Amino acid sequence: MTLLSTLKVLVVLFFHFLVAEAIDFSDKATAVESWDILAAYSQASEWPNLSRNRAIGIRAQRDVSANVTIDHIVTPGVDLSRVVFEPYGYTADSLEYLRTLMNVGVQTFVLDLYYDEVDRNWLLCPKSRILKGMASNNISECNTSTFNLTSLISTIDQFLSVTNNDLDINVMFLLVRLNSLSFSTGLSLKANVTNSNVTSLSTAFSGIGRIVSPSGIDGNALPTMNNLLFKLSQRVFPVIIENNLPLNSTYDLSADKTTFFTLSGNSDSDPPVPDYPSLNLELQEVEDMKCQQITLPANSSSSLRFSYDTSSSPFTIQSYWESVQCGYSPIINHSLEDISNISTFLEVSSWAWAPFQPTVTNLDELNIQNLFSNLTNRDLLPAFTTSNYTLPALQKSLEIITADNNNSTIISGNNQLNDDNPDDEYVNRCAAISKIGWIATTCDRKLFAVCRNIKNSSDYAITVEKKSYMKADIECKALDGDYQLAVPRNTLEQNYMMSLIPYHENTVWIDLNSLSSENCWVVGVNSNCPYQVVVSNHIFVRMITPSTVMAFLLFLLLFVLQFQRIPVHKNRKYWRKLLNEKLKNDYDGVPS
Repeated sequence: MTLLSTLKVLVVLFFHFLVAEAIDFSDKATAVESWDILAAYSQASEWPNLSRNRAIGIRAQRDVSANVTIDHIVTPGVDLSRVVFEPYGYTADSLEYLRTLMNVGVQTFVLDLYYDEVDRNWLLCPKSRILKGMASNNISECNTSTFNLTSLISTIDQFLSVTNNDLDINVMFLLVRLNSLSFSTGLSLKANVTNSNVTSLSTAFSGIGRIVSPSGIDGNALPTMNNLLFKLSQRVFPVIIENNLPLNSTYDLSADKTTFFTLSGNSDSDPPVPDYPSLNLELQEVEDMKCQQITLPANSSSSLRFSYDTSSSPFTIQSYWESVQCGYSPIINHSLEDISNISTFLEVSSWAWAPFQPTVTNLDELNIQNLFSNLTNRDLLPAFTTSNYTLPALQKSLEIITADNNNSTIISGNNQLNDDNPDDEYVNRCAAISKIGWIATTCDRKLFAVCRNIKNSSDYAITVEKKSYMKADIECKALDGDYQLAVPRNTLEQNYMMSLIPYHENTVWIDLNSLSSENCWVVGVNSNCPYQVVVSNHIFVRMITPSTVMAFLLFLLLFVLQFQRIPVHKNRKYWRKLLNEKLKNDYDGVPS
């Protein structure tokens, strides 16, 4: 077994241990069996890459929220000093951990910057680590030739370039704290510690290709996800959340006002940087976090909301999940025993999907009654808290409830599905909402459905009868009013729809499926996967490229030959003269 394989096994085992704290199983054998199945597709098992399930889930969540303003999105985050630099060093090697965090779906980063008032350079190292590195003669610690703001920005921009496509593109936040450095007059500092050659923040941050420009965005009227990513072609918000520079600082912040946002001021405090473009952004310690009331439609003037923990009161799985469900982007602000342990939190970082969803296995999380019973202190359904679960129940696939006496057939595009006959092709291809988020389940299942009035976006209803997913929208249209099958687009709508789930039901249908293409989740029964065209074009280009290149080379060769005369043609006069000379010696007529 290779070292990498051994590490993956250890990570998965540690992942089991951490998540077990949030689970209340009545059957230990069931617990082991369940987590073995789920962990095979977990983020921990795929570290340091983004797991398949989470990649699909993140993309579906982004697409559903395409027309929602970005103040309603959730972006998991970390404090780089606490999670990366302090435990792993202020060195170039630690930038690989930053790259890994971006790979696995972390979208918010808190960054501490330090301004040397004497040398007038921006550094990534705090004073304590600079002095510690000097005392231990550690030449790699805080070495500005390899570890500086420019190299950090370059690492971020490389990730942005790789993910700058319709499948992977997403929003990112850089929350910056500005600090000042001053050293004793007699202290001799090496040039490779203080001379970073980064004298301007705006110049350094210009290395981010898709940075959000304050001149093109109103910080108090934010754009939708679709407009930001695909029309404005911007994705990274640089925000100064804290300014600790002294009033007599030698750095002129006014030169950077065209690059950075700052927090909006309120009655209790002024903005960190006066006269800067403001962003309606809220930072709350997790203990002070307040959930939004379930009111629809969503308030268009709400703020970007972030929650953070502390070393004395770190996130638990439960508090992290509650933060996400309340619409806060949770920022881990304490050191982890191992950076891969963040995988546990990332499994519950989606406001939309239930943990481990959308799963590719036939394991139905709702069949494991106590799987997530301790995630929330809300009133859970009996199915999540009963203790009469047995191991054999786990071994069966998703429960398919027998149909009624109606043998009608539903035709959707080129897909024909008998409403009474289960088909393996539709296992885990339709989404239902539960008290813990969206669940990928079989489309043949008989469930109620949640419907939205197309003339009143805050008017929702539940269908009268249980039907398969294919008939759910028909049931919505049968209601008194202009209703259609609905899907939540943000945390407010998610919580409201959860509150509508009938007491004796686990799930209800929502308007989301992957029928047209496996693992491509779309809204609408007849909708096609928008990424199939992208994939087809890519394959088509690969197919025709060799023949196109060969045809071009042949054409070029023929074109060149038109101007390059061969020797026979170039010496035609010479050969004709030579032939005439030879013919002079020939006899005319027949020799005697």
